[in-house]
Amino acid sequence: MNAFKDKFTTIDLILEEGDLVAAYGTVETTHSGEFLGMPATGKRIKLNYMDFWRFDESGECVENWVHLDIIDVFRQVGGNSWMEKGGMTGGEAGFSCSYFAFEVHLFR
Repeated sequence: MNAFKDKFTTIDLILEEGDLVAAYGTVETTHSGEFLGMPATGKRIKLNYMDFWRFDESGECVENWVHLDIIDVFRQVGGNSWMEKGGMTGGEAGFSCSYFAFEVHLFR
């Protein structure tokens, strides 16, 4: 993502079961570009992530899921007022939930 530079990742836990591998950790980075419509703030943020991979019989990664708390990202970069104005949804109500998991699925 171009919105965040100088990423530093810490892996706190890795688990493996059959064809699945899971990791949990933190990422520290700087909000240096537009992210989901919010302009760069230059603020340093820290967020937790969960990452899951599925491998085929030859050991090649065939699926990947990444879970991040996007609402926490917006809070750390000062996006609360931007969210309340409906910045991400385009509406006036903003968000009604306190947690939103951003999930990315990558398939071969």
